[in-house]
Amino acid sequence: MHTDRARRYVDTLGGADARAAEDDGWAMELLTHRVRIDTSDKEARHLEAEAMRAWGFRKKKNM
Repeated sequence: MHTDRARRYVDTLGGADARAAEDDGWAMELLTHRVRIDTSDKEARHLEAEAMRAWGFRKKKNM
């Protein structure tokens, strides 16, 4: 069930290349769904981790 919903989100809201949005929060959201579709997708996991690091860095910098 979660996989089907995740696939719909990814297909509808940004495709596989969520980082193109240049919005780390949005990229994290879409990439989380992409990872749910295929937990062995190393590229998605890597991109999700990058987005999380960038988001965290920005949040810390703005404190």
